[in-house]
Amino acid sequence: MTYTLPFDILIKECLLNSGLVSGTVVVSRQGQVMFRHGDLFNISLTEIQQFLKLFGGISTEADLNHDFKLTYSDGQKIIYKTYQKTYSSVYATCSQGSGGLTVCNLPYGMLICVYRGATSVGKTVKTIEAFCDLVRR
Repeated sequence: MTYTLPFDILIKECLLNSGLVSGTVVVSRQGQVMFRHGDLFNISLTEIQQFLKLFGGISTEADLNHDFKLTYSDGQKIIYKTYQKTYSSVYATCSQGSGGLTVCNLPYGMLICVYRGATSVGKTVKTIEAFCDLVRR
């Protein structure tokens, strides 16, 4: 199936309406914000920069020990610790054990998603990955 919807409508229909993701941002390879929503609406350029080199080369042990620091739109500061990295995605868990972060490599940029506490991690990651698969087609 081919979608011809504008990207912001596509992301709302296929990802945000699931209710699983609390914040998302889509950035270009140069760090330009193309879409933002929810907990990541006020993401800073400094925070974005920590993601820009994730998919540029060979993974190392340091990649798996990487922390990501984000400030949510409500001012809450969260630290995420990476637990898995693949060729196309990075998965991290919240230091407070109440949520997670998924970063997906896309053809012209990346999708950064966060989700909070009561959300099912497995279901949320599958939803995010399904959306990314759709965008990669």
